[in-house]
Amino acid sequence: MRILLLSLLAICGSTWASLYEVTDLNYQGDEAQAKRAAVTTVLSRLTGRNALPPSVAGLADQPEEWIQSWSLVDELAGVAEFRVDASIRQAVQRMGLPVWTQPRATPWLWLAVDEGSGRQPLTATSDLEIARALMIESERLALPLQLPAWDADDRSQVALAELWGFFFDGVAQANGRYGEDYVAGRLARTGAGWQLALVGSDGARLSETFADAADAARAIHGFWLPSLVARYGVAGSGDLSLSVAGLTADNYDAFIAELRSLDAVERAFPVFSDPQFVRFRVVTGARPEQLAQWLGLPENRFDESAADLKVVARP
Repeated sequence: MRILLLSLLAICGSTWASLYEVTDLNYQGDEAQAKRAAVTTVLSRLTGRNALPPSVAGLADQPEEWIQSWSLVDELAGVAEFRVDASIRQAVQRMGLPVWTQPRATPWLWLAVDEGSGRQPLTATSDLEIARALMIESERLALPLQLPAWDADDRSQVALAELWGFFFDGVAQANGRYGEDYVAGRLARTGAGWQLALVGSDGARLSETFADAADAARAIHGFWLPSLVARYGVAGSGDLSLSVAGLTADNYDAFIAELRSLDAVERAFPVFSDPQFVRFRVVTGARPEQLAQWLGLPENRFDESAADLKVVARP
C-alpha cells in the first residue's frame, strides 16, 4: 500500500477518517492502480487482514464498481483522495467473512523501546522510528493507536526495567484507568534487526525479529487484529428485536437516525408501540451485546418482554 502520513503530529491531532476514505500521498498518475490500492486498503480495514483471501482480494480487480468518487488534491505533491462505496461491506459479508466496522481502537500498548540510545517508553510524543511506523500503519488500517500517558501515576506503578524484564503486575494495575485490554512488551533495535516481544492481557504471546520498523509495526497491529475481529466482527445477516423505553416525539427522530446510521445495521423499523415501549425489528448480523455497545444506552431491567435487547433511550 502507498498510504502514508504527512507527519506523526498530523495523525495525533487529526480526526480519523471514514473506513471508506483513503488518501494516497504517492499518486504517480496510474489511476487504475491507485483505485485498486484504495479498494484493497478498505478491504483490509473491514476484514482486519493484510493477506486477503483470493475471493475478497478479487473485489479490487474491478475498482470502478466500488470507487464512489476520487480527486487529485495536489498534482505536484502527488496527493489523491478516494472514497469507496460502503456497499462493499455487504459484498464481503456475502462471502461469509466477518466484517469489523466499530469500535475502532487498539488495546492499550505498553511498550519499552530501545532504538540504540537507551530504553524509553513509547508515548504519543515519542520521537522514535517505531512511533512513526506505528502511526502510518494505524492510518492505513483506520485503527487509532492507544498509548498510555506515562505520567506520574503510570510511572508510580510501572517501572521501565520491570516492563523490559517482562514483569507485568504493574501494567495490569496501571491499565485499569484506561480500560481492560492491553498489550505489553519490549522492542530492541540490534544488529540482527528489530527484536519484538509482546504479551497480551489475554495471554497471547509474540517473539520475533523483523528487518525494519515498518515490519515490526505491522506485526504489532497484526498481534491484536484477530482478537478484535473475533470480538467485534459482524458475520452474515439476521433479525434482532429491540425494545426501547423512554421514546417520545422529542427524541424519536434522533434515536432512529442514530440506529439506522450504524454501519452494521441494514434496516431498522418499528413494529409495535405502547405507552411504555417501542419495539423495533433490526436487520443486522450484530449480536445484541454489540448493538448495545454501539448505542451506548443503559439496559432496561424492568422490561420483561422477549426482546433480544432492551434499553432506555436518552431524553
